Amino acid sequence: MKRAALAASPALLGVLVSCVVGPPAPPEPPPVVEGDSGAWELIAPLSSPRQEHAVVALGGEVVILGGFDDVTTVNAVEAYAPSANSWRSLAPLPLPLHHPNAAVAIVDGAERLIVAGFLVGAEFRADRRVLILDGDSWREGLSHPEGEGRGASAVCAIDDAVYVFGGSANGSRSEASRYLAASDTWEALPDLPRRLDHVLCVAHDGALWIVSGRENGLRNHTAALLRFDPVAETYETKASMPTSRAGAAAAVVDDALYVVGGEGNPDDPSGVYDAAERYDFATDTWTSIIAMRTPRHGMGAAGVDGVLYVPGGAPVQAFGAIDVNERFVPVSSP
Repeated sequence: MKRAALAASPALLGVLVSCVVGPPAPPEPPPVVEGDSGAWELIAPLSSPRQEHAVVALGGEVVILGGFDDVTTVNAVEAYAPSANSWRSLAPLPLPLHHPNAAVAIVDGAERLIVAGFLVGAEFRADRRVLILDGDSWREGLSHPEGEGRGASAVCAIDDAVYVFGGSANGSRSEASRYLAASDTWEALPDLPRRLDHVLCVAHDGALWIVSGRENGLRNHTAALLRFDPVAETYETKASMPTSRAGAAAAVVDDALYVVGGEGNPDDPSGVYDAAERYDFATDTWTSIIAMRTPRHGMGAAGVDGVLYVPGGAPVQAFGAIDVNERFVPVSSP
């Protein structure tokens, strides 16, 4: 596994010290935490701690790629099989990276894992390359146009199109664009209404749903939810989340949008949220569900067969990756 060490700047050392010397850890919760809305369950851990990685559903598995392992960036790609409750390694990325804009598109009738921009190094430098997993190896697609590379974006796919909204590149960005994998081309889209990074996106019923995020600051986050029509190329404001946050994770399970975790919490010493909330697309309403078993930020989520999977993340603001892997099983799931 390739790793890229982070420079030990005074600011970074301060973050690391705060993570290590912070308040005592709370007691470990039981493996299963149940509520009226469903249950959080502890499942097979990651092979190593991971945060600021991407998480996608691919071929019935939950795939994680890139991110920080402790305080280094990695190129590892691993897949979790729910049926076996086990992990396996996939082809590593061409380079260590973090905050990747990853999604699964359909190209020529087959799923393709695509990374449409990412961040590298301790300086969080934006890289505009497009990386495509093709069988057992990675190849490059057409890079973002010059000046539009970014990571930590809201990214999702419909058919062969990968949509990238906002992100981080020397600060929060508002650009939006669409990568057409079948033709290996980029198209510009109308900008987001505001600059956002660490923002989330899911695809549902032919539309893109963009939620959460922050603008140039851990606590300058939002609860806003936008619906983007990819045909009309317009944004529509929908009901806001009950809990404003950024650095959370989101996925669709059983025709509902779930948003869990996040950072920028001024009311908890960890700076992390345990909030878990569900959005009903049909009624434009939010419901709070049982809080996360392990509050985290800097992770991703994927929905597979009616279950929400949330691998990795950090239980403290900034750096503090852990190897925890949990799933949320809604009461409606078998």
